[in-house]
Amino acid sequence: MFKRQKKALKFFILLLILSTLIYSRIKVDSLIPTWSHPVGHLSMHNREMTLNKAKCLPVRNIAFIKTHKTGSSTVSNILLNFGLANNLTAALPNFLKGHPYYNYITKPNEHFVKEMICPLTDGRQEYNLLFYHCVYNKTAFRSIMPENTVYISILREPFQQFLSSFFYYRIDISLVKDFPDLNNSMSIYSFLSSPYNFTKEENHFTYTRNKQAEDLGFREEHLRNNETLKQYLLGLEKDFLLVMIMEYFEESLLLLRRALCWEMEDIIYIPNNVNKKKEKLTFDEEYIQSHRRFSVLDYIVYDHFLKIFEEKLNSQDESFKAELDHFKRVLNLVQLGCATGNDVWVNESVWHQSFVVTQERCRLMTMGELDSLDLLFEVQGTKRTLNSTHSVRTLLY
Repeated sequence: MFKRQKKALKFFILLLILSTLIYSRIKVDSLIPTWSHPVGHLSMHNREMTLNKAKCLPVRNIAFIKTHKTGSSTVSNILLNFGLANNLTAALPNFLKGHPYYNYITKPNEHFVKEMICPLTDGRQEYNLLFYHCVYNKTAFRSIMPENTVYISILREPFQQFLSSFFYYRIDISLVKDFPDLNNSMSIYSFLSSPYNFTKEENHFTYTRNKQAEDLGFREEHLRNNETLKQYLLGLEKDFLLVMIMEYFEESLLLLRRALCWEMEDIIYIPNNVNKKKEKLTFDEEYIQSHRRFSVLDYIVYDHFLKIFEEKLNSQDESFKAELDHFKRVLNLVQLGCATGNDVWVNESVWHQSFVVTQERCRLMTMGELDSLDLLFEVQGTKRTLNSTHSVRTLLY
């Protein structure tokens, strides 16, 4: 009897030790997040679909043409996280820290040369990612990025992009400073009523005029010649795998995920560089049409790629809508978890395996663009070799 009790006691102690070790391992490795919620459940049929679906290789070489005030900082942050997770090399602007254009590789009217990008460090063979401000130049990009690089960009409805730029860059303050008779709160209406009173007619590319087109490499000759404009648009169609649309942001990311063969966790995001100072204003149709006439090239470019985007969206299979709904639920879960300071466990689904979004990932997703640039310089061991011939462009409104 005593022997049986002694044996049972040993077994109990051993079980207790094993349980303690397992619990400690889970806590150390953060395998069980502090806050979690299941998203999605697999039926046996769905599980078989997931296991049997054809595997493709994720695209690792990507150039993102970053347009102004279009949600592009959020896309850049997604690429930042993908690059860090996969030890990829990003092309970094060759400016010293503190320079006004620290996060710009090129500015408008600059000829893009290799010296504008920091040289590769020891052990890194090629640039995989480019996602800092750089005006699109097909020849220059292809001389720097690998041959199999995928090109993507994003556009926003031009009037909304104009409003975002107007207040983000505090153009209202600049106008009142230059034109004291203006009322600060009404300056945007004055501007839209008579934009040429505040902008020289020959300045076709400013922060309030054709800025998205300028980022994509459009120039004066495209405004003067319809055939030249048409050919450049068709050329961009061939160059870009996808031009995302901000008004369809989640849809854009899902199309991107499918095109790049990425995992869903690769496109998880928290909105970045949002203009919280933008005022809530209403505009009659006359103001919108005034801006359309003033910034005509942005509307031509946006309408062109919106049509292409909608065609791609409408051509998706029936599973796309279900995946989109699931993706939005995952985003809500992750963004809530990050806001409350908890790791988030996302259960596997028909579209992805289970994954954890840690607080470190939350920190990276909310990191500002300049801080992320500092981080990449540190991680890659990149050295700046400042090009003294870099000109400083005068900003125009």
